[in-house]
Amino acid sequence: MDFSLGRRTYITVVLLLALTGSVFAQRDTLVFNDGELVIGEIKSLDQNVLTIKTLYSKSDFTIKWDKIREVYTQTEFVIELSNDDKFFGSLMSKSAMDVGIWHDGALLSECKFLHIVTLNPLKDKFLNRFSASLDFNFTSTKSRHATQLNSRGMIAYNTEKWSTNLSASTIFSKQDDTEDNSRSDATLSFRYYLRSRWYPITSFALYSNTEQKLKYRFNTQLGMGHFFMRNNKAYWGLKLGANRNLEEYTNETPSRQSWEGFLGTELVLHNTGDITLTTILTFYPGITEKERNRVDYSLDVKFDLPLDFYIRLGGSLSFDNKPAEDAGKYDYDLQTGIGWKWNK
Repeated sequence: MDFSLGRRTYITVVLLLALTGSVFAQRDTLVFNDGELVIGEIKSLDQNVLTIKTLYSKSDFTIKWDKIREVYTQTEFVIELSNDDKFFGSLMSKSAMDVGIWHDGALLSECKFLHIVTLNPLKDKFLNRFSASLDFNFTSTKSRHATQLNSRGMIAYNTEKWSTNLSASTIFSKQDDTEDNSRSDATLSFRYYLRSRWYPITSFALYSNTEQKLKYRFNTQLGMGHFFMRNNKAYWGLKLGANRNLEEYTNETPSRQSWEGFLGTELVLHNTGDITLTTILTFYPGITEKERNRVDYSLDVKFDLPLDFYIRLGGSLSFDNKPAEDAGKYDYDLQTGIGWKWNK
């Protein structure tokens, strides 16, 4: 489609809206690859999924960004591109591959359609900046009266400049003739986004594990991160910095206070149908305990279901070459669960 045809389509839609004043608030237009139109109010674009509110549906409508060929908006957004450029304005497609970014009647920039990574309305409501998820799994067997419960939850708040995230998980298992086993962790993190894909990061984490004889481990991290890749298919980043490690044990092992470095990488693939894959690897080399090294690794695969439900499969591995007395160097877990997500 050429520019003149795209503009005629947009003008026609606006006239139709003007004739139906009751729906005039529905001011953004999408043209799908098959030529169908959707008119509404775009709420967000994140991880290749665009959310739009329409008059004819009680719930918001979501569609993959690469299933859309044209977009025309009156809503103004914070627009972030894959090269980390950021603009404030509205969108008007020039062709099926190119889109213009406009503000106050002036063309700010033109870019390829799929180079747009995120859209956030400038007048976004406070609650719309939150996202959350919760999943759990419970298993009970008659044999040896075995019971296992695992749960995970997350709540995040995102703005154009910074984000904060609180996550927690718990695993508890009980079985005749063996000691109860539990493992839990909670992390609060904060990121501030700079230009060129850099961001400072600070986090606070609390961890306990009966298998490793850990009553608690409290970590405080301060460092920098960088996204090497951030687009509508995936993002991949690296972070490094210093970690203050405080540990208390359930046995006779003396408590520890030490400084560590941390070097980590995170990869997220989110344009694979209804599947999202996340993998994180973090290495902790000892600074004050020079011969001590720790490694944490996790892998999660999430399958989206209707009505914002999902199934999650995942696992994690922890390694410590100098663990507590009578504790193993390795510990791992495998988890499955069904969950629900909100505003994500």
